[in-house]
Amino acid sequence: MRQLSLLRTCEVNPVSLKVILHEKMRKVVSNSSIAVALIAMSILLGCGKSPVPPEDSVVGQGAEAVAEVIDHPFPQLREGYAGAETCVECHDYEHETWHDSYHRTMTTLVSPETVQGNFSNQFVSVYGSSCILEEKDGEYWIEMRSKTEVVRRQLKMITGSHHMQAYWFPTGNMRVTGMAPVVWINEEQTWIPRDAAFLKPPKKTRSLELFRWSVVCIRCHTTGGNPAMSWEGRSREAGHAPDVMETHASEFGISCEACHGKAAEHVALRREKGHIEIENDPILVPTDLAPALSSQTCGQCHAIRLMEDESARVRFLEDGLNFCVGQNLDESGQYVWDLDDGPDHPVVQQALKEDPQMVKGYFWPDGMVRVSGREYNGLIKSPCFTHDDNSRKMSCFDCHQMHQDKKDTRSRKEWADDQLKVGERNGASCIRCHEGFDTMAHTHHAAGSAGSNCLNCHMPYTTYGLLKAIRSHTISSPSVQESVHYGRPNACNQCHLDKTFAWTAEHLQSKWGVEPPKLKARQETVPASLIWLYAGDASQRALAAWSLGWEHARAASGASWLARPLIDRLNDEYDAVRFIAFRSLRRDPRYKDFEYDFMGLSNQNVKRMRVAREMDDYREAWRDRLDTSRGAVPENILERLSLTRDLSSIHLLE
Repeated sequence: MRQLSLLRTCEVNPVSLKVILHEKMRKVVSNSSIAVALIAMSILLGCGKSPVPPEDSVVGQGAEAVAEVIDHPFPQLREGYAGAETCVECHDYEHETWHDSYHRTMTTLVSPETVQGNFSNQFVSVYGSSCILEEKDGEYWIEMRSKTEVVRRQLKMITGSHHMQAYWFPTGNMRVTGMAPVVWINEEQTWIPRDAAFLKPPKKTRSLELFRWSVVCIRCHTTGGNPAMSWEGRSREAGHAPDVMETHASEFGISCEACHGKAAEHVALRREKGHIEIENDPILVPTDLAPALSSQTCGQCHAIRLMEDESARVRFLEDGLNFCVGQNLDESGQYVWDLDDGPDHPVVQQALKEDPQMVKGYFWPDGMVRVSGREYNGLIKSPCFTHDDNSRKMSCFDCHQMHQDKKDTRSRKEWADDQLKVGERNGASCIRCHEGFDTMAHTHHAAGSAGSNCLNCHMPYTTYGLLKAIRSHTISSPSVQESVHYGRPNACNQCHLDKTFAWTAEHLQSKWGVEPPKLKARQETVPASLIWLYAGDASQRALAAWSLGWEHARAASGASWLARPLIDRLNDEYDAVRFIAFRSLRRDPRYKDFEYDFMGLSNQNVKRMRVAREMDDYREAWRDRLDTSRGAVPENILERLSLTRDLSSIHLLE
């Protein structure tokens, strides 16, 4: 009854509970078999035992250790692991830089030191229900209210620290956790509904994402994560729930041993032999490996990975992934999804059987990755990675560094934002191989301008995640042809928001000899940004709304005419698109203090949008900026574009 009560709080009808949970687990464990989904469903229905560890059991996070009864996943050193607090004995600077990185805080236990959200009796509306968040005596609580019930839970775990924080609470059923229906957004310093933080079709219900942490988040947000399910006397194949589930990880967050390998043997040898050279030292440094192999260290998390077969899935549920640095990912039973392998690949067939929309959730139609956190898939499709010259083959570590260089004069916080080497925001690595390409003769942009930055043209912001656009990690060249055929924005029109596809095609032809594609009438006369923003699918609208707030694009295109299209997106069907549009609108000084609730009732939004439009004399701005040699943009073009909007359902799986 306790579990049913918790589920009713989230407006789940107990009569249809089995159907709902089966559907939930099909999506959560997207590459698990139906049997595994039924196992998870059985757990959520309370069929498994709820073991309690001994009262003197000790768990730790870093150097801390607390004796308590644990009712949620917990950090506990696994066999062969030594822990980051052991590494500091010899590697104090590396430990210091790691400690200041966001990798360390991918998962943390709730405490006054780790919580960033505002818990001073905050009230948040969530699709017709509500949450109250409060702190009391160093403990953090959430009260979830529906029309029929109120449930109060103490929050115990956190996912994230850089851009947003999600919070988890124990359900009382083994170590199954529930995810709070709200997340904290760091930049805006506000709570929003969790579903609104992702680009997904609008819905008016909320879920607790039961079981997600133990089978999904644990893979990339911990070091040595282990769902630790076991079956005693009952058939796993028959779909029974495990009798025991002791979900844990060697350490919460991404720690030293995630990138260098298990360290217990290394520590023992060092303590015995000192700093003399050790033959067959089990610790590896990824940058010492060949580029293809070193990048798989990052790919163990930053990739679209599927379990290669049922035995690999079972091994993961029982004992974690157990990937070792220096391995190929397929040696740990993982398949890195490449659309070039085709839909007949057996692993892909199984994935698509469980979720036919999965391809669209990860890839653009031509196979380029479209979601954040999957940069390895982008890298391995880049010409800089695929050529045969190993001395010129690109790896993740050409641009990124896991420990800040001692000569780096940037603040630790600046370095930690993307962990890029000095100069890499301007493409320093590109010039090391492509000498002479940082000239106006190649870029056709003034030196030092945004257009002279290699990354803006060859790694444009066509990836989506974390309520913003992110650079593609497939290195490519601007192409109107690809924009027209696959819908993916091109670098030129993302920056030159006032220009048409035809303008870009003519520019690429005259400067680089690229053959222009055949275009439709509106592609010749209407700015590409407006086509994406009004007629595009939700993914295109989100990226375009972000681009209209990008400082370099606003400088290149003029900013005075951008308010109107952003105001129109304040009533978009998708929560995330409205959020991004409002954030971009506030880049305009006139709207810096404009009040708008992106989750507000529609009639409230209509009133605010009416006020916003009255503040913007867009017609004059549009005449100044958008009159071209092809003729002025028609007054009714926005309405006409809206009538052709792509209504495809979009759920990006970031």
